[in-house]
Amino acid sequence: MIICKQYEPKALQMLEFFQSWDPIALAIYHCPEMITILVIEDENSLQLLLKRLFGREGFKTFAAKNGSEGMQLAKSRRPDLIILDLGLPDVNGQYVISEIRKWSKVPIIAVSAFNDENTIVNILELGADAFLEKPFSLDELNARIRLFLRKKMIDNSSDLSLQLGDLKISNLDRKLHGPKGSISLSVFEYRVLSLLLTQPGKIFSHEELINEIWGPSYKHAIGSLRVSIWGIKNKIAEAGETRELISSIPKVGYSINPLVLA
Repeated sequence: MIICKQYEPKALQMLEFFQSWDPIALAIYHCPEMITILVIEDENSLQLLLKRLFGREGFKTFAAKNGSEGMQLAKSRRPDLIILDLGLPDVNGQYVISEIRKWSKVPIIAVSAFNDENTIVNILELGADAFLEKPFSLDELNARIRLFLRKKMIDNSSDLSLQLGDLKISNLDRKLHGPKGSISLSVFEYRVLSLLLTQPGKIFSHEELINEIWGPSYKHAIGSLRVSIWGIKNKIAEAGETRELISSIPKVGYSINPLVLA
C-alpha cells in the first residue's frame, strides 16, 4: 500500500472529501519513502539519474541491472511502480512484462531507444502501462509516475465500480456486468472507456485519447483506437445495454452520451 496503515483511514477520508488535494503528496507527507519504485536498467548513468530524481520526489528506489534481478526484486520488494528498459543484457523486456503480469498489476513504464511500432503495440498488449522513447523528458516521466501512483492509490481504496445505464463496470476485473451476463474488456478497451467516462458529454479528440492511452510516442494509433471503440460498442450491446452509449464525431473523436447515465 502507498499510505501508511496508521494514517490510512484519515488519508482516505481526506482524499474523499478534498478531491483537489494531490493524494501522492498526501502520502509522502504522512509516510516519507513509503512509495517505492523499481528501476530495471543496465545503464549506470541513467540508473543513478533516476534514483536522484525519485529521491527528490520523496520516493524510495530499488535498482536492478538485468531482467532476472529485476523480476526477483519485483517479487521480494513489491514496488508501487516499475521503470523497465526493454533492452536488457540477459532477457528482453517483453519477457519481464509477461512474467510480472502473471502475478501483479503493478504499473510498468517501459523505456527504449527504439521506437518500433510493432514492439510498442506488443508491450502494451502484454500489460505495460506506458512507453517512453529514450531520451525522454524527466518532467514527462515524473508526471506519468504521479498519474499511475494516484490511480493505484484510489484503486486500492475500493472497487470503483461505475454504473453505466443498465451496466456496471468493475474496476477490479475489467468486466461489464449487465442483464445478459458479464463480458471482459481488453486492457485498451477498459482504458478508453474509463477515460471517456471521466467527463460524460465531453468530446475527446483522437489525439487526446491516443496520447493518454497509448502515450505520446505512439501518435499513429488511430486504427487501434477505432478497433477499441468498435469492441466496446459490441460488448456493451452483448451485455444488454441497447442504447447508444458512445457517440462518434467523424474526424474529431468520441464522447459518452450523458443521457444514458441519467
